[in-house]
Amino acid sequence: MLSTLSAVYDPLGIISPIILVGKQLLQDLCKDQTDWDTPLPEDIQNKWERWKQDLIDLELLKINRCFKPVDFGEVKFIEFHHFSDASSNGYGQCSYVRLFNFKQQVHCALVIGKSRVVPLKPITIPRLELTAAVISVKISAILRDELEYSDKNVTEYFWTDSNVVLGYIANDSRRFHVFVANRVQQIRDNTEPFQWNYVSSAENPADIASRGATPIKLRESKWFTGPDFLWNAEHVVRKELSDTYKPLLNDPEVRKVKVMSTSTCLPPPASILERLEYFSDWNRAKHATALCLNLRNALLAKRPKGTCLSVNVEDMRQAELEIVKRVQDTFFKEELLILRSFDSEGPFEANDSVKVRNNTMKKKSSLYKT
Repeated sequence: MLSTLSAVYDPLGIISPIILVGKQLLQDLCKDQTDWDTPLPEDIQNKWERWKQDLIDLELLKINRCFKPVDFGEVKFIEFHHFSDASSNGYGQCSYVRLFNFKQQVHCALVIGKSRVVPLKPITIPRLELTAAVISVKISAILRDELEYSDKNVTEYFWTDSNVVLGYIANDSRRFHVFVANRVQQIRDNTEPFQWNYVSSAENPADIASRGATPIKLRESKWFTGPDFLWNAEHVVRKELSDTYKPLLNDPEVRKVKVMSTSTCLPPPASILERLEYFSDWNRAKHATALCLNLRNALLAKRPKGTCLSVNVEDMRQAELEIVKRVQDTFFKEELLILRSFDSEGPFEANDSVKVRNNTMKKKSSLYKT
């Protein structure tokens, strides 16, 4: 069985849906862990003999060597359309060249196809659909290198019947698990989201690449010619995927982001009086305060910090006044408010002003109350 499958030479995957059926039978044997010398089970033996008999019908397939018909004339536009699909049996893709001439005529031809069996390890259909889309991207790169075309003279389109895959490709905000994230990144590194389009399952020619077919069924399908809409003279209108397709909120492939926040409670900054409690010597307290004042003045004046390290007599005097002022603001708030109120009551004679202030202080200040 293995030698028969390996003997088929089909590098372009023209008959890959037919070969897929034989590969599926071989995979069934691998699942059952059948030894090499063990006779095939009767059901698989019958399917295998029927598949080999169907290969005779390959003689009925006629494939043109040239993508362009002889009487087509000069080509005006060239498009490549890549279709991908997946099922529980396999996944695959097919690529078509679409030619336009100056008479508004259109011709389509199969360029390459791929069909692969699903992995032995169970995998979800959306993941298989995404893997098939990655194959289309890889095939696009191969064709670009082999046929030596660029985006300037060729337009490429990618098609899938999976809304989930289109949502993954259009996504810009959500994060996926590793399997999906790696393949989405691979797709977006080599294509643009606007190149991707939706095609119904009934019109998707890659459907047969994912399910397999006999030679007769393959010849009667759209495998060699592509879907009917490619034969229309109108160009495909591109649409932004983000406007239509978005990942579902409950999609298991979307990684749930855990948002954690922390808050730090800092104690209020210590006042100058609290800092003075660390000093047991009055001169040391004044010296430290003078250094702080010099540093503040240097920062405000944008002077080098090194100029504020020395302290003179005037700095010590200013530091002492600053300490006294802070002590008064803390412990004599009431008295300071009373004294400040005289500034707005009008001028007094010197002697009268002192008498008025003293009398007012005796009446209002709590220091004089017994």
